[in-house]
Amino acid sequence: MREAFLSKLVFQTFSGYVASQFKKMQTDIRGSGRVKWKHVIQAIRDRHHRGESLLRTKREDRVFYEPGKHWFRTWSAALEAAGHPTSKRESYTADQVLLRIIDLYEREKPITFASHGDDKLCRSAKKHIGGWRREVESLGLGNELRKSRTDRQVLEAIWVRRAEGHLLFRAYEEDPSRFRAASKHFGD
Repeated sequence: MREAFLSKLVFQTFSGYVASQFKKMQTDIRGSGRVKWKHVIQAIRDRHHRGESLLRTKREDRVFYEPGKHWFRTWSAALEAAGHPTSKRESYTADQVLLRIIDLYEREKPITFASHGDDKLCRSAKKHIGGWRREVESLGLGNELRKSRTDRQVLEAIWVRRAEGHLLFRAYEEDPSRFRAASKHFGD
């Protein structure tokens, strides 16, 4: 019985505190027209205490996001001022990216940009060498990537196919890669 009473008392005390802070903040907004820096910090702490995401504040709580950027220049700086350091995106080193590509190749997995589904790997490849394609080509595995064809190459492939006696409308079934290239370059 005592625990239930104390937990209810703690909840009422905390709720009263939050309500009083909100009233003070509303007074400050009406007085100066802008939320003060201390209320931004308090709002960040309250959101954290309630278990809400601090990174989605821009979409969910513009009342605090805009003043946070005004007072602290960036939302990350506002989070740090409230005692919640922002985490830097982890990334692979250049060697780890190369080893991961080699591992994909050795396991005979496709090494195209979209096939592995690891955004961190792609960001790291772009950071270290300038992109996924360059990273793969630096290993001498460029022939494993999808080829991009020019308009001229697509037309020549169509002419060769017609000269060999193939029906062009069956290219979808017989030669899907060339069909995709033709659709990409010239539409349906």
